[in-house]
Amino acid sequence: MNIFVTGASGFIGNNLIKKLIENENFFVFALGRKSKIKHPKIRWLQGSLNNNWNNYLKRTDILVHLAASGIKKRDRIETIFKTNVVDSYTFIENAISSGCKKFIIASTSSEYIQTKKVMKLNTKRYPENYYGLSKCILSDLLLNLSKKNKKCQFKLMRIFPVFGDKENVKRLYPSLKKAAKNGKNFVLNNPSEIRDFTNVDYVVKLLYDHLNFKKNLKKFKIYHISSNNFMSNKRFAISVWKKLKAKGKLIFKN
Repeated sequence: MNIFVTGASGFIGNNLIKKLIENENFFVFALGRKSKIKHPKIRWLQGSLNNNWNNYLKRTDILVHLAASGIKKRDRIETIFKTNVVDSYTFIENAISSGCKKFIIASTSSEYIQTKKVMKLNTKRYPENYYGLSKCILSDLLLNLSKKNKKCQFKLMRIFPVFGDKENVKRLYPSLKKAAKNGKNFVLNNPSEIRDFTNVDYVVKLLYDHLNFKKNLKKFKIYHISSNNFMSNKRFAISVWKKLKAKGKLIFKN
C-alpha cells in the first residue's frame, strides 16, 4: 500500500513516517522540505504542494495531508491562506483526479476559540487567528468536495496542541529539556495557562490507526485528536523537570 504524506519533514510528519515504515506492507511518498529519514521504503519528494505530483498520486492508496503554514508566528498572512486553502484544496482535487479515494486531513483545535471548556464536535468554531481561520475554510471546502465525490472518504483530524521529540526547539517542551540537560534555571511565563498536553506518540498512533478505512464509514467524518490531558504550564513544567532530574530551578512569572 502506498501512503502519500505531505508535511513529511515536519514535527508530526517525521514521527508518523517512522511509524509507517515499521509496517512491511507500506511504502511512503514523503513530500517535505528536507529528506530527514533515509530508508528503502521512503521516496522523498522535495518541493511544494503546487508542484505536479500526479505521477505519484496515481499510485497513492491513502493521502495523509499534514502540510500547513501559520504554525510559526512569522508566517505571512498571504502565505497562510495560499498554503492552507488554495494550494491544499487544489492538491487534494488533483489527488482525486488521479484516482486517490482515501484522505486523512490534518486540521487544528485553533478552529475553536481557546477556552477551558471541553470542545465537542458540534462546538461552534470561532478561530482566533489566521491559521485557525484558514483551516476552517479548508474544512468547509472539503465537506462540499466530499459531497461531489461520493466514492471518496475523508477523515478530518482536528489536532490539539502536541509536544514531544523532534519538536521545534523554541517551544516549551524542548526548551525545558535543553535547560535541564545543561543544568540551568528555566523561566516560565504564564505558568497558570491551561493547555491540553498531547504527546506526539499518541497523535501518531491515532493517525496510524485511522489508515484503516471501513466500507460503511461516512464520506466525511471529523475527529478530535487529543489525550484530554489538561494541566497548567506550571504543572507540566514541574513534571518534565522531575522526570529529567533537572538540577536547575524553575522560575514562574506573571
